[in-house]
Amino acid sequence: MVHKINKNCSFALRGTKATLSELINLEYVARTLPPLTKAKISSSQFGGHISKLKGRGIEFEEVRIYQAGDDIKRMDWKITARTGKPHTKLFHEEKDRPVYLLIDDRESMQFGTKIAFKSLISAQIASILAWATVINSDKIGAIITNGLKSIELKPYVRKAGVLPLLKNLSSHNKQYGAGTLVDALINLRHVSNPGSLIFIISDFVNLGKDFEKHLSRLKMHNEIVACFIFDEFEKNPPPAGIYQVSDGDNDFAMDTRDNKFCRSYRKLFQNRYNNALNLFSKWNIPMLEFSTDEVVINVLLRSLTGKL
Repeated sequence: MVHKINKNCSFALRGTKATLSELINLEYVARTLPPLTKAKISSSQFGGHISKLKGRGIEFEEVRIYQAGDDIKRMDWKITARTGKPHTKLFHEEKDRPVYLLIDDRESMQFGTKIAFKSLISAQIASILAWATVINSDKIGAIITNGLKSIELKPYVRKAGVLPLLKNLSSHNKQYGAGTLVDALINLRHVSNPGSLIFIISDFVNLGKDFEKHLSRLKMHNEIVACFIFDEFEKNPPPAGIYQVSDGDNDFAMDTRDNKFCRSYRKLFQNRYNNALNLFSKWNIPMLEFSTDEVVINVLLRSLTGKL
């Protein structure tokens, strides 16, 4: 069910899954965002650092004899040396800039204790970003991984790019695994065009030892934004007491009266958070935070426009 939160046209989806119609309706919410390829990403985790995303890039066209007024920075020194005559490279502006979403839909994302599952928050983020992309006449593509396999959705404009994504995100007949994000990153490296804008939407559990290697190679030719999703229950244990919990397969007791247990509990999340933050900071990738008890569009507006 879609719930209106405030007068700023902010909506939240509650529960574990969204219907296709709910994700389609997020088009109206997406219209409050600026064009993604020109946005300034505000990442409070980096001390208020603002990263301005580059607009549409440029593509190489040809090499020609140097002419008065040509940019000397674009000299082709190899051809100049070979021919003995100065040559410069010519470029033209790209007609479009694709936006890709890497969407984590693994086992760990099927969890939430307040408004929504992490997977539902992910679906909202992906849907709003997808709508915002095609509204700006850019192409939207996606890689969705469930921890067992990845699904590739090739970039298209308008509803041809959005609807297949929304149908997949609203599917209720899925299987989930605990695999890493590495295979999805490799897939994305193979299909994304240089100069793309990429959003990685995940809780960043179990990244895998080769995650940074492929992330750094992807970053060499693309702009990347990380969307870190978490549930408050992952950060802090519930009030002191004994709780019977289950992971779906096994039942066990959790004693939050034990201070040592609580410290270890908090440390587990803090390590995951710090690992992600340090990794993305190292490669100058903004990291946006989404809690399952927050309104997704409010976080996006705050990060992309500085509003709210």
